[in-house]
Amino acid sequence: MTAPFHRGPRRLVNLQTIAGLLVTAGIIWLGLTRINLSQTMTAFAAVGIGFVLAGGGLIVAAIAIFAVRWRVLLPKSPSVPVRLVFCYLMIGYMMNAIIPLRLGDLVRACLLGRRHGIAVSTTLSTVVVERIFDVVAIVVIGLLVSTVLDLPPLVKVGLRTFAYVGITGMSLLYGLSFWGQWTERLAWLDADAGRLRWLGGMLLRLDYFCKALTVLNDWKRLVATSVLTLAGWSVLSASLTMFTLSFDLKVPYLAGSLIMVATSLGASIPSAPGSAGVFHVLTVLALSVWSVPTEEAVAVGVLAHGVTITLHIVLGVLCAWFAGIRLSSLAGIGMPRSSVGPSRCA
Repeated sequence: MTAPFHRGPRRLVNLQTIAGLLVTAGIIWLGLTRINLSQTMTAFAAVGIGFVLAGGGLIVAAIAIFAVRWRVLLPKSPSVPVRLVFCYLMIGYMMNAIIPLRLGDLVRACLLGRRHGIAVSTTLSTVVVERIFDVVAIVVIGLLVSTVLDLPPLVKVGLRTFAYVGITGMSLLYGLSFWGQWTERLAWLDADAGRLRWLGGMLLRLDYFCKALTVLNDWKRLVATSVLTLAGWSVLSASLTMFTLSFDLKVPYLAGSLIMVATSLGASIPSAPGSAGVFHVLTVLALSVWSVPTEEAVAVGVLAHGVTITLHIVLGVLCAWFAGIRLSSLAGIGMPRSSVGPSRCA
């Protein structure tokens, strides 16, 4: 009788995957029919390799910054070396590049938790905090860019939406960070543990989740997380500027920041893994502010996306080898199950 409830999440994943693939297919079809592919290919002939290497190096530097940030958010005990945190983060990015719905974030939370004796609910809460900080950082950078540029209407709408999400999410997480003080009022739940076993298990996971949110009450870690978040996204913006300059386009250094904001806002749009298609369209939209020809803007998107995804996959494989993780073991982590049973994160 309970099987349909477990099949529901898998059906939802399949529907969202199909929707994403259809969106990407539609974008590719429009691109093939609306742009001159020969001009796009010609643009690659003049690419400056030095700028491309610099862009790739900055991507790796940004990931290293985000790894340090994740370590700041994780519990102090047990202490997980930053090099391993980097590996788990890289594996998560690799999974995001090849599977839909950004399930790589769940994979890395599961890996770190079960390999270091930390409740997965706790590691997952740090990932949620990361995402809220990311949303706020993107909004802040976008607002700063808007002071010197007239942003496209679509980007303005996205920024307002992200601002609401960021404020709401941060407020909710801050409230949950005081969960430990509220649980005393719920002591009555232990009165009949037999009949409320399912509720007790749910509350236990929620307790683990909320304990990791105490970072929001630690101003030193809060400041460190904020600085690292802004630094990471700023470095990513610089990497996109490098890819733009590799085509010798007459655009300011600020172009990378606008591309970063636009493509990050587009991450919420259903697409194939790695935001294929959506990333390229939003790159064209961002560069249209400087009247960059569509064919050249597409070339920038293809180069930036290609280098990023390649680094995520190659470094993810290397990090899995370094951490002693078999790639085959990652296949089912965090995926919804179609049969009754415990979560694969457990």
